[in-house]
Parts: sequence; C-alpha cells; structure tokens
Amino acid sequence: MNRICNPPVRFALGGAPFSIHVIIGKEPEPEYHAGSVYNFCTPPNTAGSSNDGCQNCKQQIADGALQKGQLPITNVLLAVIRDNADRLGRERERENAIRRLSDPKYLKKLKQEDVVNYLKHNIRVEVYGV
Repeated sequence: MNRICNPPVRFALGGAPFSIHVIIGKEPEPEYHAGSVYNFCTPPNTAGSSNDGCQNCKQQIADGALQKGQLPITNVLLAVIRDNADRLGRERERENAIRRLSDPKYLKKLKQEDVVNYLKHNIRVEVYGV
C-alpha cells in the first residue's frame, strides 16, 4: 500500500480505490488503530451510462470532492485512559507521575476539553492506495 495524500480527495488516484486509517497515540507510547474507511471509487471514464463516462464523477473531480466517513472512537479513548492509568499507577516517582498528568499526551478523562487537547497532539490520518 502507498500513502497518497492528506486530506483525502475522493478521486486522488484518478478514481482508483484507497483506504483511510485513523491512528490515535504517538510512539514511544502505545498507538491505537481507531478504524478505517474505504473509498469506493472508480475511474470516471469507465463508469456511467454514456460513452463519455460518469458525468457526476467528473463534476465531483472539478469540485475537489473529499472523501468523508465517520469512526466512533469512544472505546479507543477509554482504552487510552485505562492504559494511561495503568502506566501512571506503576510510576515509582511521584514527581514523574504528576508531570505526566499535565502532559497532553496522557488522556485522563473524557471531558471535551481534555479529549480535544489530547487529539490535537495524538491523532493522525493515513491514506493508502489499494
């Protein structure tokens, strides 16, 4: 698989399909694959009922249509919180544990501002041609 673009343009590969993967976390901490979305697409000149191909596809290309999808990430965030709590519980030095609690890479609860701040630093999207 080849990484192709970010953000994912629907016809980025001339209509060839691709997948979008969402990863939460950053090394050296654990990373969590939150899920993926597959782009069902076909080259516009090979689809449609006319010899000119799919007119809707061609219009979407002209408009720069983006691939859209939804992935529920609540369970992944709960796993992050659980794993962070386990790691912090194993910290032997109190100062080190306190420092980590204020670090944005450690999610502690599902409060909106905590999740937004965590994701600003710990989410990435990877797009691969298939």
